[in-house]
Amino acid sequence: MLKNGDVIEVKSGGGKGATSQVSNQSQIIGDSGEVIVYGPDLKPSVVKGIQRSGTKVFSNLDDLVSYIKSKGL
Repeated sequence: MLKNGDVIEVKSGGGKGATSQVSNQSQIIGDSGEVIVYGPDLKPSVVKGIQRSGTKVFSNLDDLVSYIKSKGL
């Protein structure tokens, strides 16, 4: 969890079950933060499923770090 309440979910492998896990995490934190997913090996179908919910997904660590920095963290 970041100091602003955002949560970074780190996923390994293809991401089986990741879409429902991210959805559950989003419901738990509500409006107090954003769920951000990092998974270097996520299947394209998993990435699309997560993105449909409006969640940011990164497969490149440098892109994730840049996004976090852009938020002022």
